[in-house]
Amino acid sequence: MSKIFICILSCEKYEHKRKLQNIQELEVEYRYFIGNPALKYPKQDGQSVYLPCPDSYEYLTHKTLQAFKWMEDNIEADFYFKTDDDTIFNKKEFDILVQTIVKNNVQYGGELHPGGVMSLHHFGKCENQKLNSKRFYVPDIIYVKGGGYVLSKSSLHLINQTSNKKDYFCIYEDATIGNILNSYGISPQKLNIRKSFNWDMI
Repeated sequence: MSKIFICILSCEKYEHKRKLQNIQELEVEYRYFIGNPALKYPKQDGQSVYLPCPDSYEYLTHKTLQAFKWMEDNIEADFYFKTDDDTIFNKKEFDILVQTIVKNNVQYGGELHPGGVMSLHHFGKCENQKLNSKRFYVPDIIYVKGGGYVLSKSSLHLINQTSNKKDYFCIYEDATIGNILNSYGISPQKLNIRKSFNWDMI
């Protein structure tokens, strides 16, 4: 039977979101990933893993990549599902989604999003005020939105083995992941994930 692990990005100031999220209803293994720049190495505390990086929006890509490395080193699964701490799940629909992922052996999938734009999505979210008024180029590829996407075990490994991630780096973690996988010839598969959960709900 295939196993799916859920990676939930969070931050220290959003503890209330973690308490409100209904992840326990899914009966799957999961961890919250939180940044702590005082650390030298990742540290697990219950269902939370603290990573040695800043906890701010502009370091979201760094946090994601560190989380993916921790997952490959510590969690044995066939598929890894990345989401955030503001999502509410529908267990019945999520189980159907997992069945679809397994049946189709999805390598990388979710809700598709086009790139090739100068984005201001991060405006007002960064601690660095200069970044709050600086547009960033999103790679000219189709990727999947960061609210929720799935990676196969092999796709996760490809991301982690990419040595020079600066070649693919973008302030947006979802675009960065899509850009890396695109470089290996892996295009995203469209998945109807909105029935199984909604983000920006907490």
